[in-house]
Amino acid sequence: MTQENCCTRCARAGKTCCQQTDIYVTMNDVRRIAAFMSRIDFFEYRSPSDPVYLGTDNDPLWQRHVFRLDGTRRVLKQHPSGDCIFLAGSGCLLELEVRPLICRLYPLAYTGGGIEAEPDERCPVRTLCNGQTITDIFGISMQQAQRWHMDLYHEIMHPEGGSTDENWTDLRPAV
Repeated sequence: MTQENCCTRCARAGKTCCQQTDIYVTMNDVRRIAAFMSRIDFFEYRSPSDPVYLGTDNDPLWQRHVFRLDGTRRVLKQHPSGDCIFLAGSGCLLELEVRPLICRLYPLAYTGGGIEAEPDERCPVRTLCNGQTITDIFGISMQQAQRWHMDLYHEIMHPEGGSTDENWTDLRPAV
């Protein structure tokens, strides 16, 4: 008998991290997903759906570089149910290397200062997967997580070309 995946147990227990969660995407995330999906209609600008998120000031870099002046930020669209547009019955439609950096890092908690010792408080992983570390559960090394973290903060602080204009034409895959 195979051991049940931690995320499967989490999904059975209720809402997962792919449901009713605003998933921020960097410009490089958008480009990567657009190339993979051959479309660019999967993101939008929206204010946080959770008002608690607005009051968070533990990461000034995030606050300064992710939010636009009107309080919105670039996030993946959701189905009317609140599920991520890429969530299917079998899980995420995106391969790991294509997923947004914050999806790859979750449930690790982090700020601009680095990855924190405890997982994100919203993830019930502590009660579902006793005796394992977060990196064991999700099959990534801490070194890989640190690289993704560094990439994420580099991307939010230095968007490619310095432009926030999403009317690109270079996102269509080469034919």
